[in-house]
Amino acid sequence: MSRVPTRRRRERRIGPASDLTITSMVDMFTMILTFLLNFVDPAMGDASPLSLPTARATAAPSEGVQVEISRDGIVVAGTLVAALSPDGRAVAAGVERSGAVLLPVAAALRGASPDLPVVLTADRDVPFVVIGEVLQSARAAGFERYRFVVDREVQ
Repeated sequence: MSRVPTRRRRERRIGPASDLTITSMVDMFTMILTFLLNFVDPAMGDASPLSLPTARATAAPSEGVQVEISRDGIVVAGTLVAALSPDGRAVAAGVERSGAVLLPVAAALRGASPDLPVVLTADRDVPFVVIGEVLQSARAAGFERYRFVVDREVQ
């Protein structure tokens, strides 16, 4: 009888854990940490890459449903429909809402034609969260077009 040659499996030998040297990696991370602590300016985090546009148009705001957001509250077509908190940073606690939709604002806008745009005038100090909630309310009332009233660029 003849023997069929079989291949022997070569087993990998794994060396002991003491063969690993992590000293150089620890040194590298220490140098990176030292660099970051010494050379990165914490004040640099305040710089925003966002550049807001300025308006150059001289035309008056176009025809539409006038919505004004001031520190006192939200005015739709000349009627105060929702108050803001005393510091003007959020909608007052008593204003009914459904998620981000302010129900009194949406109800006041439902009386107007959704074919017209919402012409939004907002105080400079009103946070974007409040403006976003007003836009969500306008969307819930069926409005799809918005115009923002801004100051002209000073030259």
